[in-house]
This record gives sequence, structure tokens and C-alpha cells, in this order.
Amino acid sequence: MGVFVWSVNPAYTSVTCNSCGKVDKKSRSGSRFECVACLYVEHADVQAAKNIASKGRRSLRKVFFKEAA
Repeated sequence: MGVFVWSVNPAYTSVTCNSCGKVDKKSRSGSRFECVACLYVEHADVQAAKNIASKGRRSLRKVFFKEAA
């Protein structure tokens, strides 16, 4: 179908702040994410999805830049 799929380890993505990078389990309460460091607020699942997307982009860049060298 022409869709590219890349696997990413989701560990700690729901407790990592997408804004400042702070990892703290206290930031997540049910479906609410509020960073204990910078007070960034987001739905916890949306926060995790953003972090998974960022992890995927970083790992793909490593692959592409390694192959280009």
C-alpha cells in the first residue's frame, strides 16, 4: 500500500514531557498529563503519541545519516 512503518520502543513516553523533556511518573494522573517541571498540560495519550513520533523521527535520522556517510 506504500505505507512506511517504523517500530519505536514506547517506554516512558507517557511520563516524559514533550515540552521540556522531564521524565517523572508524577506528571501523569489517569488521562491527564501535567509536567511537574514546566507545567505543560496535555491529554496523556496525545503526549505519549507525540513522544513516540519524536523518537521515531530521531531513530530514522540516525539510520539515514549513517547510510549517507
